[in-house]
Amino acid sequence: LFSTFEALAATAGQREALLEPGREALRFADLPSHLRAIRDSLASHGIGRGDRVASVLPRGADTAVCFLGVASCAIHVPLNPAYSEAEFTRYLAKLRPAALIVGPHDSAARRSAIALGIPIVDLIADDRMPPGAFELRHRRARAPVEPTWNASDDVALVLLTSGTTSQQKFVPIRQRHLLAYANASSGFYQLGPRDRGLHVMPMFH
Repeated sequence: LFSTFEALAATAGQREALLEPGREALRFADLPSHLRAIRDSLASHGIGRGDRVASVLPRGADTAVCFLGVASCAIHVPLNPAYSEAEFTRYLAKLRPAALIVGPHDSAARRSAIALGIPIVDLIADDRMPPGAFELRHRRARAPVEPTWNASDDVALVLLTSGTTSQQKFVPIRQRHLLAYANASSGFYQLGPRDRGLHVMPMFH
């Protein structure tokens, strides 16, 4: 993922990468530095390649940048902010993530993480800045690890199935799978640099 966006920064740097109403656009040229900041922040607190990092975050462009950053250097597990405290406790107990990234309105997830002894990372956003200009504020540190990027065969993402036919399952998705899905969608819909995509799905989905 990182090398893909690093290449875009070099070839399409001044193009808008991410838009959110009322904020300055995030351009491709600035995205790699945000991804590095996320990687380095996690690594300085002992979280890196192969570690699961859960998140409970609101919809928005900062959540999208956080996803890209975590999935580029660890395993991102986005959870539904509407879960009850009992549901958070059940899923977090199964996942045992190295940390839980939370936003400002997440008391149920926060309580569950504290009860399970899972370190909490607060995402502190600044709406006056372009998307991605946020701080990851760690509540509890582990020994630092060397900052590294995921390779193509590393797991980038773990999603929960809808559970409509049986118990919900955890589905791992590798870096190369995400890129293959993106390339296939781009080809099928004939997307190009003049097109914009509107994100309306829940961001944990």
